[in-house]
Amino acid sequence: MNEVSLRGDDYINERAGKPLVAIVSMEKFQALQKDQDAARSALEQIWAKIKDEDHKAVAQIINEAVEATIILPT
Repeated sequence: MNEVSLRGDDYINERAGKPLVAIVSMEKFQALQKDQDAARSALEQIWAKIKDEDHKAVAQIINEAVEATIILPT
């Protein structure tokens, strides 16, 4: 635990080659929770803004935005 809390090391525990749990410092865990809370809040704001919009139009805008961000290999 000292390696995690003092040195900042992270550990992934696996079973049969599949990751089951992660051991991270409380500082990192709290930062992850803060990021998750901020993302949830932003998503709730977006939902509130588009709740009365045409769902097909919203889907089209989202698809265009996703396509614009895809980086194709050169």
